[in-house]
Amino acid sequence: MRVSRRMLLNGLYLFSAFAIIYLYKWSAQSSKYKLPASTKLGWRDQQNSDSQIFQAFQDCFRPKLEPIKDNLHTFWFEFANATKDCNNLKEYDSLDIRAAPNKDEIKYVAFPKNNDEQLTMVTLGIGHDIQAELHLKAMYPKVQFHGADPGVVVNKDLYENKLGGSYYHYAVSGETGMQKSKVYTVRGFTLDATKHIQADYFFKNVLNKNRIDILWMDIEQNEYGILEQIHQNGKLDQVDVKICQINVEFHKDVFGESEVEMRQFRDFVYKVLDDKKYIILKPSFAKYKTIGFVRAFIVNIADNECTNLYIK
Repeated sequence: MRVSRRMLLNGLYLFSAFAIIYLYKWSAQSSKYKLPASTKLGWRDQQNSDSQIFQAFQDCFRPKLEPIKDNLHTFWFEFANATKDCNNLKEYDSLDIRAAPNKDEIKYVAFPKNNDEQLTMVTLGIGHDIQAELHLKAMYPKVQFHGADPGVVVNKDLYENKLGGSYYHYAVSGETGMQKSKVYTVRGFTLDATKHIQADYFFKNVLNKNRIDILWMDIEQNEYGILEQIHQNGKLDQVDVKICQINVEFHKDVFGESEVEMRQFRDFVYKVLDDKKYIILKPSFAKYKTIGFVRAFIVNIADNECTNLYIK
């Protein structure tokens, strides 16, 4: 009986020793697979930076727009002036924003942190003017340029031969089919029925791109159909296409006087505020003859494919 008890105790001691050795080795081995603290903190810092940028944008924009949101006319004409104090928030210091001027305006670009990045740039509405694209190319040569315009004369030659990009004979908008377009020609603007192609299809199936780094739009009131696609769970999300930054002109009264575009513009701005995907920077109000329009620079601060490129 004593022998059996001694053997049992010896067995327990031996088992305990093996268990302690095993647990020590397992702990040492598993520690090799833990993410370094710096990696985890870097990811969190990036997420915090993105949310801080949007929060600063919203905290500045929304209170300034609330007093005018119910008056479409005032909202349209006073939007840029009402929000001018929001253009240089300290949270925007994490973006390297540079100017690229063309004949009558300034485009803005959030430059990538890494100069080795190959970027995709799309111009919708070339309008016989590629000066801003040439400025961008001089500042950052690693850009693939794609331009679409229903007016082939002048635009094709400029975009392909002078810029070195690819030209597409389309009016890109929110719909596919024959639609009205205001086309810039050598004789000025004309109203024509032209071949339109949906933006989501154009980016995904014609350009074969899942990320558009830079999008410039001056498409005479057809911008609204495209901008409807950029929000969370919109058509572009559904086909897995990310738009990182946009320069856009918002137009009204192109096809006749109407309040529809002013409402679309107001609703777009509030959708941006509610959606938390983009911020709006550097808006300005401009006039061409008797027509007024709003220009703005819009930056994606939600999709990692974009923010990892340009948020410090």
